[in-house]
Amino acid sequence: MTLQEASKPAWKNAEILINCLLVKDFSKVVNFKVACRTPQLRLSLNEFIFNGDLILNPCFKGDGKKWQLSFSQENNDLLSVFNLLGDELECTVINDTVYFSVVHADNISCTEENNFLIERQGSLNLRIVPRLDLLLEHIDYLRKVSFSILI
Repeated sequence: MTLQEASKPAWKNAEILINCLLVKDFSKVVNFKVACRTPQLRLSLNEFIFNGDLILNPCFKGDGKKWQLSFSQENNDLLSVFNLLGDELECTVINDTVYFSVVHADNISCTEENNFLIERQGSLNLRIVPRLDLLLEHIDYLRKVSFSILI
């Protein structure tokens, strides 16, 4: 399937029935029409889980690192982006996180710094890497919060 063919929408009709318990015998049907298109890409994973060990450095005397941080990853360390169509896919990888880097794991055609060209029905492999220097720099704050990053 080409990008032009996949961009043609398949129109579907649906309805939602709304009932209100506060107003006796009130109900309303909302009809809507949606355009569905074939997706061009698929991700191999929906989330990455990093489990880490944070250990107080027993040799800390004020001049070295107070904390030692190491990660073990439960998932495969690669995130694959698959091009599902018969046309080339140009995509841009944007990383808006502070504590993780996203790097490409393959030699892929790169049109600009973060733009990648994925061949027809090919894939792009990305690696998500914790930035230990920044994590350790902000460790006092991070010890107080819990967060997750979903892709």
